[in-house]
Amino acid sequence: MKLQGDRARALATFDLVTKAMEKMFDRLPEENRIDFIDRIQTGKEQPSEQLEQVADVIREIQQKQRQQEQIAANLGRKGQEIVLPEKENYFHNRWKSKPGGGEDPEDDRITRLFQPRRPLEGSKRYNKQQYYSLKSGIEAGGKPYTTNPIRILRARIEDGMKFVTARRAWDEMGNLTYRKNKNPFHRLRWWDGLFDCRNGRHAN
Repeated sequence: MKLQGDRARALATFDLVTKAMEKMFDRLPEENRIDFIDRIQTGKEQPSEQLEQVADVIREIQQKQRQQEQIAANLGRKGQEIVLPEKENYFHNRWKSKPGGGEDPEDDRITRLFQPRRPLEGSKRYNKQQYYSLKSGIEAGGKPYTTNPIRILRARIEDGMKFVTARRAWDEMGNLTYRKNKNPFHRLRWWDGLFDCRNGRHAN
């Protein structure tokens, strides 16, 4: 599929651009990596000009990805535009075990009940509110998958790209089927066997 090929090429470009930065962070002590991320998440300057430049690159990558998600969210949409939230000093957290050791928030639990394990649009967890910075989350008992900010960023970008790819595919599929048949329900024909949209009930 062309869109998946575009996503793979974009990720390959990301890896090429950030490879040196990833290796640099691997050489730093873990406490320095955590401090770097904490400074981004709390809006503080980095302790060196080199690290501040890296932080600027990360912010730019995140901003461009968010712009793509904003466009994708409104593809084929009629009516009021969807405006995705802009989070100040945002940097993604990836927890192997969540801070506090408690249960997931109710909205997370319900979301998991109604979506497949590997949804086409990705997890979209980056749209949810962050309750912890990386540092405060670790202090509260959370365990991250990694403290290398480039690996965390890659996971965030890849998840966002899944959303963009899915929205583009949905839009192209809708336009194609609509051109073939102007019956308004024909746009939803690929759902046949899963849901009967014409009478609003599940198909057996």
